[in-house]
Amino acid sequence: MKTNPAHRKSAFTLIELLVVIAIIAVLAGMLLPTLVRAKAMGQLARCKSNVKQIGLAMNMYVQDQGYFPPHEWYDGKDWVYYFHRLQPYTSSRWTDPLYRCPAYKGYTVNPTNGYFALGSYGYNRFGSGGPGGPKLGGGPTLGLVGAFLAPGFAPLPEVVVKVPSDMIALGDATLSKISESDLKSGWKVNGPPAACGTMWIGIPPKIFTEAYDRMAIQAARERHRNISNIAFCDGHVESIKQEKLYERTDDNLRRWNNDHEPHRNLLQ
Repeated sequence: MKTNPAHRKSAFTLIELLVVIAIIAVLAGMLLPTLVRAKAMGQLARCKSNVKQIGLAMNMYVQDQGYFPPHEWYDGKDWVYYFHRLQPYTSSRWTDPLYRCPAYKGYTVNPTNGYFALGSYGYNRFGSGGPGGPKLGGGPTLGLVGAFLAPGFAPLPEVVVKVPSDMIALGDATLSKISESDLKSGWKVNGPPAACGTMWIGIPPKIFTEAYDRMAIQAARERHRNISNIAFCDGHVESIKQEKLYERTDDNLRRWNNDHEPHRNLLQ
């Protein structure tokens, strides 16, 4: 008895199945970079919103106090950091979502045992414009948004900042490699070494950029696809390619200093 061709059960042949799988793989390969870029752009936008809110909080603080919050200051009992002073304006603590960039992969830890906090964002604590202060690797030198005077960074009067719209205040932190032993002894964290922000942002010394810390350099490039979100002293925010942010031209160096001078002679 012959079977009616109309009633035969249809099925994929092995060749057809392999062709379908290959087409799906090609489509997935084409879509994956788009999805990765979309995720990165979403993280960049969320981070930019965080930086904008922190920058606005700093502006409100300056309007009320007449000076920029010191990066850190010892009040006789404990160290008070800039984010503590901004808390009445942000309603956020250092470990709250406002201070956590979604693209940051390091640790977020409160300051402890005299160690700076670890986390996403950093404050421009170096530069020029204060009476005295050590030469440090995080920027040209001295006090950018606060002169370095024991026992901490002194408040910087608002009027000292010559060009607020062109002076960097805070943003995605400059990263440093924190070793496993330092994490354990300093921050009481049991975990592998990681590239972390230590509350500052500035132009790294050449030893850092050329040879010192490959882990931190790579982590910085991967964050936001090599872009940093930066808030300026007038409150506006820019997303800047890191090559541009850290370049050592006079025009760019001025952006780190409250007197709007490059101070090239103070670079390390």
